[in-house]
Amino acid sequence: MAEKNWKNISLKGKLESYCNGFGQPVPININELLKGKTTFEENASPYEKYLVGISFDIVVHNKDLSKEIIVGSIHGKYYDIEKCEKDDADIDEAFNDIDQYTFDIYNLPSDLEGDEVSIISDNIFSIDSLYIEPEYRNNRYGTCAMLLLPNALETQFNRNVGYLITEPRPIYDPQKEDKNSNGECVFLEKKLIRFWEALGFKNKDSLFYFNADYDMQKVYLSNKNIK
Repeated sequence: MAEKNWKNISLKGKLESYCNGFGQPVPININELLKGKTTFEENASPYEKYLVGISFDIVVHNKDLSKEIIVGSIHGKYYDIEKCEKDDADIDEAFNDIDQYTFDIYNLPSDLEGDEVSIISDNIFSIDSLYIEPEYRNNRYGTCAMLLLPNALETQFNRNVGYLITEPRPIYDPQKEDKNSNGECVFLEKKLIRFWEALGFKNKDSLFYFNADYDMQKVYLSNKNIK
């Protein structure tokens, strides 16, 4: 079916275990399990509940919604800052215990001031990857997916966010496309920065963030009209 016939888009999300040293599934011997000779208790970080992996398939549908195809995906992590604070847990200790590379993400909002500080929530969703399959690019599916993301987090998972945070890094599927050269990476990174800026993301150090107090669709349309 020609791409022009795909008139609708949706996000289909799922929770993922955040396995970064904790929560890795351990294979259990079937016979020993059924005979009661082994247990299946596994240890997890007590803080793991504050960091949840969430992914979305980006799905486009034809006009009458009778057919659909997956054209890409979003992968990220939800930082439940408010629950961490409510439990009187030390934020640094909690997130560093789960993943020592989370500091720049959860600490970014503390450096913001004025209108850049979210009122609706302290919680964060970090976008680790936004990927569109090569054959479906240049159709603004990525833009549409991002416009749907804040609502999808709330309606599908009851997760409210005050900030969306990402780092513009070109990604590729080695099974479907060649690795980019250094020159291509620089070009693609600049293109990604323009993409995020058009959606209302702002730069802070090496990261880009969006204050979810604002309506991303309105910001995008405003930026589009300015150009």
